[in-house]
Amino acid sequence: MRSSFFSRLLVAVLAGFVVCYSVYMAVRFFTPDYQMETAFSYAVSDSCRIKAVAVRDEQVVVSPQHGVYAYLCGDGDVVLAASTIANVYQTAEDLAREEQCRRWESEIALLQAAQSTGGQAVLSDAAGADIADAAGAVVDAAARGDLREIASQRDRLQLQLSRRLILSGKSENFSERISELRGRIEAVRAQMSESARVTSGAAGYFCSAADGYETLLIPDFDTLTAADVRGVSEGTTQPRPIADAVGKVQRDYRWYLAAAVDAQTAAQFRQGDSVVLDFGVAGATDVPAFVSLVREEGDQTLVVLECERLSRYLIRLRTAAADVKFRSYTGLRVSKEAIRYVGQTEGVYVKAGNLVVFKPIERIYEDETSVFCADGGSLEQFDEVIVRGKDLYDGKILQ
Repeated sequence: MRSSFFSRLLVAVLAGFVVCYSVYMAVRFFTPDYQMETAFSYAVSDSCRIKAVAVRDEQVVVSPQHGVYAYLCGDGDVVLAASTIANVYQTAEDLAREEQCRRWESEIALLQAAQSTGGQAVLSDAAGADIADAAGAVVDAAARGDLREIASQRDRLQLQLSRRLILSGKSENFSERISELRGRIEAVRAQMSESARVTSGAAGYFCSAADGYETLLIPDFDTLTAADVRGVSEGTTQPRPIADAVGKVQRDYRWYLAAAVDAQTAAQFRQGDSVVLDFGVAGATDVPAFVSLVREEGDQTLVVLECERLSRYLIRLRTAAADVKFRSYTGLRVSKEAIRYVGQTEGVYVKAGNLVVFKPIERIYEDETSVFCADGGSLEQFDEVIVRGKDLYDGKILQ
């Protein structure tokens, strides 16, 4: 009886050993001895995110006129001192009539330009190509939803079509059409009430919106503090609107982005350094700037970035979150787990055929999980880097 018990126990132990050994061998068979990754080239930026306010030298445009405003210039356009920036109409109907007259005047200008082609007696293939190119540009602008570009390319297309009529001999000139349009303009304007003009008091860059911070945020950084900037960015400082404001003019091509930051963030800024700003909006993702001022004020530091680029978006900007990119690095990325040392030399092991090869690396940047190596050294793009493996050494033959 006792002998039978020990026999069964021995069989069970042997069976367990066989099962465990089988599992071990299966795991070894299906689990590779080495974990690999491919070295690819990546670009990365050392950056931080700030909440900032725009500081500008601005003059508000005021007008006591009441009515319907039609701006003659867009946001970001250059205006001269005393130039007309808007017309004021008594009614919306008057504005609609004026816009129609301008469209007719534009057509007259295009027809007159087409007539000047009369001396060119040959209809070339280039004329057809110009028409096709202009038509394609209209379609592209429509796909992007760019209304200004649609209007511009539409006029270009009309000019090319009118020139083709002249060159082909189908029309000698457009005098009859021009006379008709001039008559229409005269008749419509006779029905309109008198309009008023709004002029700019300064030369600079126009913006059709005044937000009330023009007199609070001025580029006098001897008096502007981090607390002032924080008050505007957090919304605790209320604007001071100017009565009858209809726009403003930025008088200098330079403008500033100011932020109140903590000591850890401030440590990344050095006065005089060039940076790149990304506002996360199309057309405002690679805005060059440089660090104009870094001033510690208690537990906050005032950082001022000077910019020179302007656009329809940037001219209207007052408060925004922006990514500040300090330096950009391009190199081969490998996992930190792949880093090995041979003596004092840092590098990685690479699978080259059935050999293990040690390749030294030069670090240029690192993050939490990866190391970026200088491209052009011994490590090359598309190398198979060994991330995990046992008993690695240079020249080892892989089975």
